[in-house]
Amino acid sequence: MKEELLKSIAYPSLIFYAPFGLTIINLLFGIVGILYCISFGYIGYVWVPIIGIMIIHAILILVAKKEPHIDNLLRARSNIKVKTKNMIKENGNKFTP
Repeated sequence: MKEELLKSIAYPSLIFYAPFGLTIINLLFGIVGILYCISFGYIGYVWVPIIGIMIIHAILILVAKKEPHIDNLLRARSNIKVKTKNMIKENGNKFTP
């Protein structure tokens, strides 16, 4: 029972067996693609974004099997380039209050 508790805490949330954040982004882009097809009269091509959603979701599932925390890794990588405003040059970088 302890292992189940630790497993549920340690692993990120999944939706349809893929990381939650990336799946939501995938579905939003798919819905936008479907609305694009409908709004410009390409009703016969609505299946193209649906197939794209399924292919990208399958890739997300495969990547999530290898690295379950891929969503957090991408989120952390995007925050690396953020500069702090309270850094001054003084024999290296030092924080000021």
